[in-house]
Amino acid sequence: MTDAQALLAAALVGTARTNPPAHAGTPLADALNRVTGRDPEGTLLARAGLTGLAAVAGRAAPATPGPLPAPAPAESRPEAPARAARHLPLLLDTPLLPEWLILCARAGCRVPPEVLPDLLDAARQRSDLRDLLAPVLGERGAWLAAFHPDWRFTPRPFDPDAWLDATDAEKDALFRALRAAEPDQAAALLRDHFTAERATVRRRLLQAVHDTLTPADAALEPLLDAALTDRSADVQALARRALQRLPGSAFNARMARRATHALDGSVPGRPALRLPAPPDPDLKRDGFETGLTAKGFLWHVLAHTHPDVLLGALHLDPPALVALAGDLDAHEELRRAALAVPHPALAQALIPHLKDTLPLRRLAATDPLQAARDALHAHDTDLLHALLPDLPAPWPADLTGALLPRLAASLRRVEYPYAWPAPWRDLHALLLVRADPLGPPPAPLPEDATAFARSMWDDLTSALHTRARLMQDFHPTEGARP
Repeated sequence: MTDAQALLAAALVGTARTNPPAHAGTPLADALNRVTGRDPEGTLLARAGLTGLAAVAGRAAPATPGPLPAPAPAESRPEAPARAARHLPLLLDTPLLPEWLILCARAGCRVPPEVLPDLLDAARQRSDLRDLLAPVLGERGAWLAAFHPDWRFTPRPFDPDAWLDATDAEKDALFRALRAAEPDQAAALLRDHFTAERATVRRRLLQAVHDTLTPADAALEPLLDAALTDRSADVQALARRALQRLPGSAFNARMARRATHALDGSVPGRPALRLPAPPDPDLKRDGFETGLTAKGFLWHVLAHTHPDVLLGALHLDPPALVALAGDLDAHEELRRAALAVPHPALAQALIPHLKDTLPLRRLAATDPLQAARDALHAHDTDLLHALLPDLPAPWPADLTGALLPRLAASLRRVEYPYAWPAPWRDLHALLLVRADPLGPPPAPLPEDATAFARSMWDDLTSALHTRARLMQDFHPTEGARP
């Protein structure tokens, strides 16, 4: 029994039932036997500490060391200027780190080498940093990342062997990275491996396709169409959702034929519905349940067809399609289709006919910045808070200047975090990183503001000051705070 095993056995029994072991026949035996504490527990813990220290500090070098790795390639980008790099260690665990990385990339620079391990560790835990870190790693950063398995997210040539050994989550990350960098290679990977993967991996891969779908993914239609009969119901549903968003798909064509057949002979205001004439061998694979009524059948068609395909097949515009859905009590089904695709014109036409319209109004805002200004002017707080996360940073000075007094008014009397409504807490977090930092600084809170309010306001003004300093340090010749 090793020293560590003997100590563990004594710990499991408990010092109330047994004494610390007497060590013999091991290199540390004499030293361990001389370690005594004020009580049996202290003795056991002190000996365990010595054993652990010896395990990590007493390793002998291999007799024949392996070859040294090739040195890092020469850098192609200049290092970030010292005046900007000085901020980086202070920003590692803050919401301002992404902006530093963005500014560094725009300046054509790379991060200082001494900060690379900390940044790679931060990006391992925060996936939102990975795409921002990639352009500024430099050659040394990519070289360094190859030595640590936890840094596999860094850009590198795709290795087919890595796919075979990867976990489900790693396959998801590898596929998404490859899809962003080399879409054709990602499509080939999907065709080669999809059917052989477990259901959990197939679901992850189709979710990645759905999340980043483009018109070019029409080339994946044969694979998606085959997935309509997948063994997993979740995979089938994802395939149908992806095919719905491809207007030229055979799936949408089948749905359009069903819609025209179901409504054949109808007149405005009085739809005369018909069930499909048998046989229709694709009903099950297209998601239809058995035993549907004629109305239920058409509801399914409306919810799962690309709106443009429906509009074209039925020769209707969005308001007319919404009117038809009203005759069928199917506004909710059209809402699902408008949000799934998404389709702003149909969303706009649906707004007067539904109660919960916030997702539709957000979708219908084809100019989110102007829509946010309008919502602010109209005191439409719900829509304003829904639109703001989609606006790129930095927000314009006029929007920033109008939001700050609203935030101050919501904060002034708040005494602890959860007494502050969540939308305003979210707005505070957004203003930290997206407000225009070069505009006039926020006015101070009134003297009667609570201590909590002053703390949150100080955080905001400090963040804006730091961001303004960052911008000026990366681009000294550009504008400064008035």
